[in-house]
Amino acid sequence: MTVPDNLVLIPAREEELRVAVLANIESVPALRDHLQAVQDAMDHLVNLQAIQSEPGSDTHTLQLIGFRLFNVGATAIKLGLSGYYQAAFQLLRDSLELVNLVDLFNSDSSAISLWRTADEKSWKREFLPVRVR
Repeated sequence: MTVPDNLVLIPAREEELRVAVLANIESVPALRDHLQAVQDAMDHLVNLQAIQSEPGSDTHTLQLIGFRLFNVGATAIKLGLSGYYQAAFQLLRDSLELVNLVDLFNSDSSAISLWRTADEKSWKREFLPVRVR
């Protein structure tokens, strides 16, 4: 089977956009600083994964959230640099909701165990994004 031309051209166009966007970012100090901040945050998430934890513990749960944040960030960057801006911003909403959840856990350490063990009804009552915000 031959791959249709349009499907072959998509990655080439994505790469053209990535090069152009990175050149633009490089030419604007504020954008360069923002991208550096994102890289620093992602590096921090990678470093957090090196902490030893027991599956099912609060620390392990936070590490899993960290993995998810890293994946969301990396995917949003890839999509954004490839020209898929709407999809990238949709992922950033998930990231914001995760950050709100971690903030809740920071202010109420008992919430993390409840979040991890809650049944569906109590989870929806306590941990829907609108409630966490």
